Amino acid sequence: MAKVLKSVRNYIQSIFSKLDTNVVDNLLNQDSIVLMDVGAAGGIEPRWKKFAGKVSYVGFEPDGRAQEFVSNVRFPVYEMIPSALGESRSVRRLNITKDVGKSSLFVPNWEILERFPNVDRFSVTKELKLQINTADKIVKGKVDFIKLDIQGSELSVLKGAKGILKEVLGVETEVEFLELYSGQPLFGQVNEYLRRLDFEFIDFVNLRRWERNSFSGLGQLTFGDALFLKSPETVINGDIREANLRKYLAILYIYNRFDLIERCYQIVPSLTISLSKFYKHQKRKAKFLNLMHRFNRLISFIHSFFGVEFKSHTIY
Repeated sequence: MAKVLKSVRNYIQSIFSKLDTNVVDNLLNQDSIVLMDVGAAGGIEPRWKKFAGKVSYVGFEPDGRAQEFVSNVRFPVYEMIPSALGESRSVRRLNITKDVGKSSLFVPNWEILERFPNVDRFSVTKELKLQINTADKIVKGKVDFIKLDIQGSELSVLKGAKGILKEVLGVETEVEFLELYSGQPLFGQVNEYLRRLDFEFIDFVNLRRWERNSFSGLGQLTFGDALFLKSPETVINGDIREANLRKYLAILYIYNRFDLIERCYQIVPSLTISLSKFYKHQKRKAKFLNLMHRFNRLISFIHSFFGVEFKSHTIY
């Protein structure tokens, strides 16, 4: 039964994925979104993978194994740079952990980690010296979107990309709410820095909770992925070129931010003519999202039978 349901799910997802891909293809025409992926060893995010044909990919990962995770995706432009990024040019020590995905420039904070199970995966097995460079020095050309997942060093990379961020439209970054690594910046610090550069915190697109005795998905909020975007007002006031607007609209579509798409059309009414087809498509998808949200509210109502403290939250 589980296999049948999985097959049905995959089939439905493939249909919606193809529809989404066609919408973004038509919106961008011959153009593409320049995606800078810092911490590429985990592979490209599924949200972005289906749009790979319209993504010019620039990955940063000192771990050479990243190549096998990302290079099999067909991008129109693909570049993997085996370099570590930070706030300034320096030499830092990378702590390689038993679970390689937990490796960090920061030392594991055992005072926090030992509260939770399977702590051994954070054990440091060896240390490597890394040459750190800044994104502003290495990256050539305009970047449209930045994704970061580098175990506590996200803010450092963003500080070294201050020049690039002037033209970046959005950022998705892993953020922590607990100091899993000693001295690492937490969500509030990342939020404050990006806010000063005209980015607005939009939402969490993923949240992870740990219990003291398991990883069931309940427990204490530990880390997540946060979405930051420049507002329609900031983007349109700063650059009214249609090519830039098309990229911005595509990013909003990829992240299902239909209210912000609507705002763009309100600010620039002529878009209802030049991009009328896209407008109709996104309106249909917005209705579907609202339907799913109402369904989730129904689930939340059912949960409330067991107590007012039980609620269901939408992550999209």
